[in-house]
Order: sequence, then C-alpha cells, then structure tokens
Amino acid sequence: MSQRQAVLDFYKQASKDYASHLTQKPYDGYRNTAINHILFSFFPSLPKAIVLDAGCGTGEFVFPLLRAKYGRTLTLYGHDISPAMLAVAKKKFPFARLTAGSAEKLPFKNHSFNLIVSREALEHLENPQQAVYEFYRVLKPGGFLVVSTPSWFGLIAPFYWIKRILGKMQHIDNWWTPFSLRRTLRRAGFSIDVFTSVCPVLYHDALPRFLIPLIRALDRFFLYLPGVRYFGRVLIFRCRK
Repeated sequence: MSQRQAVLDFYKQASKDYASHLTQKPYDGYRNTAINHILFSFFPSLPKAIVLDAGCGTGEFVFPLLRAKYGRTLTLYGHDISPAMLAVAKKKFPFARLTAGSAEKLPFKNHSFNLIVSREALEHLENPQQAVYEFYRVLKPGGFLVVSTPSWFGLIAPFYWIKRILGKMQHIDNWWTPFSLRRTLRRAGFSIDVFTSVCPVLYHDALPRFLIPLIRALDRFFLYLPGVRYFGRVLIFRCRK
C-alpha cells in the first residue's frame, strides 16, 4: 500500500468521529485549545478575507475560528486529500467552498488568497516542501500564511523517535524542527513575522484530567523563558509573502 493510500484510508475511518477522536483524552483537548488560541491571535486584520484552509479535514478546528474572526467578510475555501473528511465538512459548514486533492498541487490560480491556514497538515504530506511552494504561489502579494506542525524538538518527541524506529508511526509523519521549517518557509520566499510554540511541558496523552490546570500553568510559565519556544510540542509560524 502506498503512503498516499494509507493516509486516505486512515482519514476515511477517522472522519466518522474526527473531532471527538482528537479531544477524547484530557490533554488532547487542552492542546487543541492552546493551538487554536494562538492561531486566532495570529490571524491578521483583513478588510476582505479570502482564506484557504489547506488540509482542512472536517473543518471543525479552523473554520469556526475564521468565521469568528472575519464574520461576513470571509470567503472560505477548504482543501483536503480526503473526500470522506470533506463530506463531513460540507454538511457542517455549507458556506465553505471545498476541493479535494493534495496540497502539493493546489487547484487554484496564482495570487488567489490573502490568508492561508495550515493546521497540523504539513507533516502528513509526502512532499511538504512542495506544498509550501504552492502556498506561496496561490497567496496574493503581501498575503499571510499561518502554519502549525508537530516538532521533533518537543520534550515528548523521543517517544515518537522510538515509534518511528519501530515502524509504528501512523501513515506519513514528516515532523519538523523549528530550524528546518523556518528554512523551508524562507526558501519558498516567505518572511517570518512571528514564531512560537505550545505545550513545552512533558506530558502523556493518558494524563488525568485534574492535572491539566497544572500543565497549563507550567506551559504558560515556561514559554515566557528565553528559548523555550523552540522546545514546544507544536510549532506555529506566521509568515508573509
């Protein structure tokens, strides 16, 4: 089975209860809330927002944030490799214009969008560098890219190194370091506006719920310290064309 087919099969199965799947464990819910809080703060002010969510899945994470930020000025496009995920998105968010396919070859003209959001999608692509070049191509001059992806520098990463060595990683997981992602973004032509991360504190998905307030407080404390943002669980960049 090809890697692409493995991705399609995984998300066809996951589409049935994707949002609950990603929030069923206490720490997963906290992590997703932390990511979305920063993504929302990174969205630029736009008089008329023409936005692409690249790797939108079922739309349940980014679409509501964009609608809350831009309201009626929003023209929203969602693109994803999984038809099953898009079928769910179409039912839940009928206002979004959805297309199926790989992010490595987007079906849009040059200079189509003034904002692209990609929330934890790059790591699931066979050629993520090509996707970054595609983001640059379809952005308008002066447009923004907000991207998040897991980091090999996170304190939890050694557990995933072991999983990769044992061949236990799910389908494609091309994780990044802060330096490799920054380098790829710059090579494509982007300038980096802001960089941060979330969840620098070591955790396990099975953490009991009563520990989440402590983890949240530790995360906020450590992210104020110089250099700690390089060791977060998820990297978040805002870039400009």
